[in-house]
Formats: sequence, structure tokens, C-alpha cells
Amino acid sequence: MLVRMGANMRDVTDNRTGELAVGEIKRGRGRPPKPNAMSNAERQRAYRARRRANVVTVTKSSFARVDQIDAYDECRLEVEALRAELAEAHETINELNADLVDARASVDGLLSAVDRKHRALLKAETERDEILGWGFDAIELKELAKVVRAKKRATAKTSSSASAE
Repeated sequence: MLVRMGANMRDVTDNRTGELAVGEIKRGRGRPPKPNAMSNAERQRAYRARRRANVVTVTKSSFARVDQIDAYDECRLEVEALRAELAEAHETINELNADLVDARASVDGLLSAVDRKHRALLKAETERDEILGWGFDAIELKELAKVVRAKKRATAKTSSSASAE
């Protein structure tokens, strides 16, 4: 096969012929530099010029401060009113707690009075039954005592759970 070769071309299949050192210059590694590339100093100067162009001017208005002071005063007054309302609510809660303690004490007193009356009634009924000969067996009396104790425990539990709340 015949291939025409120019000045810069060489035959890739030819392994025997050596390279000629005439006119061929090997290019260096990396990207070739641009002809109009800036130096580091020029790049920094351009960066500083761009930053100076983006200057933002801030002006403060004295009217904004007066509005802010008024808003602050309004908030402070509202906080003071809310604190007074909260103190009043705490006072009401304390009064209600004191009333609740008194009510629980009176309920406990009433329950103990009812229990005493109930025991007296049972004793009177037992005496009546003995007089009339209607007496209960010992087993029936034990069962009755168990029922009375269970009722007493139930009332004690409800009163203690109510006081815990």
C-alpha cells in the first residue's frame, strides 16, 4: 500500500526507521498558556475592583428607632399585665386548694361519723336479734364483718384518690 506522507507525517507501521530530530519540538506537559493571560497581581486588582463596585450603603432612619421604642414599650406593658393576671390566677389557685383541704377534712369527719353510726347500728341490731332469738351463726357474722370492712376500704380508697388529685 502506498501512502503519501507529508513533512509532519510519519508511517505508524514502520518500526525500523528512527526518528529524525529535524524541526520537531516536543510540547511540554499541561495546558498551554494563553497569550493574554493575567498575572496574579492583575487578577487580585480586578477582584478588588469588583468588590468595590458592589458597595451597599445603609442609612438609618431616626423614625424607625421611635417606632421600635414604642413597640418595646407596648410589649413591656403587655408583659406586666400578663404577670399581674398570672399572680391573680396563682392567688385564686391557692385559695381553692385551701378550700379543698377544708372540704376533704369535713368529708373525712363525716365518713368517720357514718362509720361510727354504722357500727352502733350493727351492735344494736345484733343485741336485738339476740333478745328476739334471731341470732346469726358465727359464720354469718364473720361474712358480715368482711362485707363491712370491704365497704370501708372502698370509701377510704376513693377519698384518698380524691385527695391525691
